[in-house]
Amino acid sequence: MLCHTYNLEFQLFPVVEDLLTQMITTMDDDNKSTRLICCRVMTRLFDLVGVELGQDRLHNMYPDLLKRLDDSSDEVRITVSKTFLAYFDCFMNGYDVSLYRAHLEAIYKGLLIHLDDSEPKIQEAILGKLFSSMCENS
Repeated sequence: MLCHTYNLEFQLFPVVEDLLTQMITTMDDDNKSTRLICCRVMTRLFDLVGVELGQDRLHNMYPDLLKRLDDSSDEVRITVSKTFLAYFDCFMNGYDVSLYRAHLEAIYKGLLIHLDDSEPKIQEAILGKLFSSMCENS
């Protein structure tokens, strides 16, 4: 399994930038299934090659992820909350909090709004991520 994952990462890396650009673009699609698949693909990409992505690239993606938390479909909203969990795991140790403070504030403000979401699964995912990031920064 480890060898298979390594090969997949190695094969994805040359096309990951183009793939992420296409996923971000199609996250606004009118079709719910397309938005749902995009979120799932992005979660998997973050899991596979996320730590290899530059911090600037990652920072450019959070507005689109936050926008999906306001999706008309609860299924998409639940899925993108899981995508956020994988997204946060992409940031390497040694992340300069003071340098990227404005990005972090925007992300956390966007996430905090969803703590009173009508869907308990979204509340739990967001709360879990906020708690885990607090523990990592302690």
